Amino acid sequence: MLLATAASLVVGRLVKVPAKVTPVALAALSGQATSTSFPSFPTPRYALSLGDATLAEASGSTPWPLASLTKIMTAMVVLNSANYPLGRTVTITAAEQQQSRQELAQGDSVMQVLAGQQYSVADLLYAMLLPSADNAATILASLYPGGESAFVAQMNRQAKAWGLTHLAYQDPSGLSPADQGSPKDLLALTERALANATFAQIVRTKQMSIPDLGTVTNLNQLLSIVPGTVGVKTGWTPQSGRNLDWAVRTSLPGHPLLVGIYLDGPGGFAPIFASIHQLVGYIDQHDTTRLLPKGTVVAVAHLAFGFSVPLRLAHSLLLVGAKGTPVKVAWAPSAGGQGLPGRITLTVGAATYTPALSPLAFPFLYKLAVFF
Repeated sequence: MLLATAASLVVGRLVKVPAKVTPVALAALSGQATSTSFPSFPTPRYALSLGDATLAEASGSTPWPLASLTKIMTAMVVLNSANYPLGRTVTITAAEQQQSRQELAQGDSVMQVLAGQQYSVADLLYAMLLPSADNAATILASLYPGGESAFVAQMNRQAKAWGLTHLAYQDPSGLSPADQGSPKDLLALTERALANATFAQIVRTKQMSIPDLGTVTNLNQLLSIVPGTVGVKTGWTPQSGRNLDWAVRTSLPGHPLLVGIYLDGPGGFAPIFASIHQLVGYIDQHDTTRLLPKGTVVAVAHLAFGFSVPLRLAHSLLLVGAKGTPVKVAWAPSAGGQGLPGRITLTVGAATYTPALSPLAFPFLYKLAVFF
């Protein structure tokens, strides 16, 4: 059989018979489709994902002042640097005490500190991410080798390394209007940040008691309004308007995470929180999920003389979408040739998935297919 297969590949090459791939038909997502309109969004700039699939966006690639959403990247630089063990002790200097008093007089969000007080890196992260203390961000940045300017440079390097080309930082707190980012890049950053266990633990905390500082409260009131909320950060400056970066674990099968970036909101946060509550209710009622287990056949490759190879998922895949939405499967050959397995794309409404495929059962057949 193997000799016949090899011979068929050779003959197929000689007569220029290309391999063909037939996608497997997958049934539509279960449930009754509905014509109920999607809830409106409370801000003019937004991006929304459910289970890593983009649901909606507006001005998705257009940068906008971040305000305190800047502190998400500040936290990621701290958590990804060996210079910041969470238990490291930080002693407040007289200059930092004076600076905090000046910032407080200007109406900035700060933690009131005194020279000689000691805090851990973890304490400063909680102060920065819950009550959004600007001076906690600058104190952390000052500890970086080379000081605050080197820290900010690392923030920008990190964004570039992660492919977030529409993020740019000028300071670690977000007070500068030059701290800017697009909804789509913020969405990607948030999903990455929530994968960090320490960051996720901090941003879902409602209150925290810190020695010499007292109890600090999370400004993200969504934690108390919408069940399943896991964070993440509020932000406001006169230039940015109300910004909210948020995430909710839905009640859908598999509990996929609903992540939203809302920028440039008018008025206060209360209408934004209310709209998210409505949106989560809509998602739980009108959307559904389907788990495609590892090994699911998504296409069949047909070679010469009737030989076929099933193309299977290398990992489990959770599809998310509105009830009744068709699932479309498409295949594209490997770049530069007809090699298998190529790339599979699954489309569910506006969401697309490009899952990895399992290696073929007989690797040498793949090599022959690429060669021929």
